[in-house]
Amino acid sequence: MLLPGDTPPPMLGVDVNGQMRELAEFRGRVVIVSFWASWCAPCFDEMKLLERVQRSVGRDRLVIASINFAQSSEVFAELKTRLSDVDLMLTSDPHGALGTQYGVNRIPFSFVIDQQGVIRYVYSGYGEKIQRALAEDLDRLLERSPR
Repeated sequence: MLLPGDTPPPMLGVDVNGQMRELAEFRGRVVIVSFWASWCAPCFDEMKLLERVQRSVGRDRLVIASINFAQSSEVFAELKTRLSDVDLMLTSDPHGALGTQYGVNRIPFSFVIDQQGVIRYVYSGYGEKIQRALAEDLDRLLERSPR
């Protein structure tokens, strides 16, 4: 599993428009990479929280890559229609290869990557404790970046 201090893989999966997205596109911003699946109720709760956080902070400073983990392209196509009102970068990892590179062994599983492209925080699961830790950790990272 990737840990704080590690460099993440360069790819973020295929987005809803069929484009491969890369971490390098977002250099200079904090990026949260969050792995989720359609059958995971806590994943949708986390997605709503991450959407609010991204809206509050602004995409010029924070980007959320919400990666559908190990579900077929057909399932992702159905989900992207159902989630069309979600204002996050939704991508697909249909065979779980990207999740495997990160070391994802359960979901939701999230990685906070700093402005230089280094993993700073890792969260496994979702709940109040993780929400608090995420808020504190983001505050620390974002206070270092210009508004």
